[in-house]
Amino acid sequence: MTTPFCFFVEVQTSSLPWRPMLHSPFTATLPLAGLATENPEQFHNARQNFAELLEAGYYQEMDGEAFYLLEITGPQGAVSYGICGLIDTLDYGGADGLIRPHEATLKAREARQKESFLQSTHFIKPVLLTCPAYPALQNKMVNRCQTSQPDLTFLSGEGNHIRLFAIKDPLERAELAALIGNLPTPVAVADGHHRISTARQLATNAATAERFARIPAVLIPADSLVIDSYLCSITDTTLAGETVLGALGEFFTIECVQKAERPEFAGRWLLAKGNRIYNLIVRRSDQRPGTAWFDDVVLPTVFNITDSTSDPRWSATPAGRGVEVMQELAREQPEAWHFLPPPVDMGIFFSYLQKRKIFPPKSTRFLPRIPSGLVVHSL
Repeated sequence: MTTPFCFFVEVQTSSLPWRPMLHSPFTATLPLAGLATENPEQFHNARQNFAELLEAGYYQEMDGEAFYLLEITGPQGAVSYGICGLIDTLDYGGADGLIRPHEATLKAREARQKESFLQSTHFIKPVLLTCPAYPALQNKMVNRCQTSQPDLTFLSGEGNHIRLFAIKDPLERAELAALIGNLPTPVAVADGHHRISTARQLATNAATAERFARIPAVLIPADSLVIDSYLCSITDTTLAGETVLGALGEFFTIECVQKAERPEFAGRWLLAKGNRIYNLIVRRSDQRPGTAWFDDVVLPTVFNITDSTSDPRWSATPAGRGVEVMQELAREQPEAWHFLPPPVDMGIFFSYLQKRKIFPPKSTRFLPRIPSGLVVHSL
């Protein structure tokens, strides 16, 4: 089956239910190598101040087109490898798309993203894609990164040490292309749904189609990624605490605790309200992943939230430090209900995609993150 990132792979189209995709290397704009190594903090706010950094000469355009390999070492020593190239924006979309979404987008966030794109001259943060484990590609990337010197080293704001390798040699690009042309499916967006969804909208508009026809994406196979959680916060001052806890009791057993541990397994959640923390255990098993069940059943029944993509009472925060983050939020927003789900299991993630299902917004937070301002594409 032909999948995204099939750079320069010749495909016979007669047997395919879709057209082959055309991808290419590109001439990226990168931070100046010396500055990125010595003063990486200057680039940590590239999302907000990229234009100023570009004008000040902190970036340079690569000499010629290339694919870009990324070796990302996390704060705890875990290493991930990915490859960056341009993807066809129109290959994204729907449960049957060549590049699939895995979760819904927030309507207000898409509106802000569109406004930002229309004012931008560069695409400063590649979309993150993933696919099932692919040892052949993984081994190729590992070997290349471990046997050569990087073109750029960078420390991200999240503490990831990144080495970037520009692959310019035509033969080497062809070897990678042959591997990428046989990616296992499904190929899905791991991070960047709002970016790619908005870019697709603009790619279908005659006035902006050329600028957004192709956008940069980094592919990291799933066995090099970790799924973290988002905290779900619900602000509704019209509901009394006893009313909410009573309604939640239909779906969970509830225990108020002095000290809590972050939930790691399906069926176990945490809830914080003011200075209280509750262990929640799901009463009845469900075929849906936990966040999908919560969005489909609990939110409408308990909080009358029927569309989490647009309801202003609902918000999400990266779980990060887990219980500590939840307690901080509960102190800052004592009127809100803060739910911490367990992370989505990677096997369940792909199983749900295979069923052509879409998770609710902010169900997953894939790590490591690709920082803004590292690999930039001129629009």
